[in-house]
Parts: sequence; structure tokens; C-alpha cells
Amino acid sequence: MSLKGLICLYDAQGPCGNPVKDAQRIKTQGDTTRTLTVLWGVADFEEQQGAAVAWYQEILRKVGGSVLDVPVRQAPPTQ
Repeated sequence: MSLKGLICLYDAQGPCGNPVKDAQRIKTQGDTTRTLTVLWGVADFEEQQGAAVAWYQEILRKVGGSVLDVPVRQAPPTQ
């Protein structure tokens, strides 16, 4: 899959996730105990995004999960 022009998350090994698909190497398995969740949003819908984040965090807590908010650092646009 070409990632050209897509918003993309990277780790030390390279691209690992975007709004369309995640890399196979980072998908959960039966022994997975920690995950990173990204709820993609768009400008002018911050209220809906905030409600979605709160809803998702509530679900995680109800099933015994813990939630840690992590600030997002946006990379500068490429030319």
C-alpha cells in the first residue's frame, strides 16, 4: 500500500499506522496487553472528537483497562 500523501504514524522501524490500515507487525494478538489507540479527527469537529475519546476511554475502564492520555506531536508538513 502506498502511504504517499497519507497521515501516518511512525515508530523506530518505520511507518506503522494510518487512518486506512495498520502494519501487520503492530496488530494485536492473543497475548497483547498494551495498545496505543489513535482516534483520528478533523478540524471543526473537536466537540465530537472529544465525546468519542471520552466514550472510548469509558469502555476501556469498564473492562478493567487503564488509560493514559499522551500528547500528540505533529510533524511539520513535507513539501
